[in-house]
Amino acid sequence: MLFEVSALFGEKPAYPCFSIEQDSIERQILYNGRVWRNLYLRIEGDPYLFSTDFLPGTVTIDGKTFENILIRYDIYNDQILILTDKIIILQLNKEMVDGFTIKSAEVNYRFKKIDKNDQSPVSGYVNVVYDKATSLFVKYKKEIDTSGSDNLFGVFYLIRKIYVTKDGSVQQISSRKQFLKLLQDKKQQVKNYIKGNKIKVSKLNPWSFATILEFYDSVK
Repeated sequence: MLFEVSALFGEKPAYPCFSIEQDSIERQILYNGRVWRNLYLRIEGDPYLFSTDFLPGTVTIDGKTFENILIRYDIYNDQILILTDKIIILQLNKEMVDGFTIKSAEVNYRFKKIDKNDQSPVSGYVNVVYDKATSLFVKYKKEIDTSGSDNLFGVFYLIRKIYVTKDGSVQQISSRKQFLKLLQDKKQQVKNYIKGNKIKVSKLNPWSFATILEFYDSVK
């Protein structure tokens, strides 16, 4: 496996390493996972968010945050992969992970883990875009379209779902109309704010929803 991973990256790059003191305790916590295997060689595209490259980030496990970690987020399986200083790819033990951050295109994305329960329509890792009186988060997922041919087993495609938490309830937002209906107790102020600031609300831009929620929370 070490040979396969090394061949994948060519010459060994200068990735962040841990101190000797961390080796004895912290690595045992962070490296609690299993060696990753690529099971998608016959699928067009990739199962990752943002990039196939390992990106800088942090991982929080049982309340402890590890910095200077190289992360790749597999959104098909909803699993975090990290690159160790031995150039081995590990899939972390999801049960132990509280959340993580990942930096892409100079933007730091924060993810938290939502445990599966009857009160929430979503579980697993979600990108926290806004979190105050109300909150907004995005669930990224990739599925496989098996309708193609050309000797492939399928093609990866991205799904993006937006959720808003308001008054203790989590709702998926599928349209601009539904979003504004959720904020109808301050309907006119919100409409004036959108119009006055020429905000284009789009599911492709979750931050457009977050900007409006921030205004909504500021209205007394």
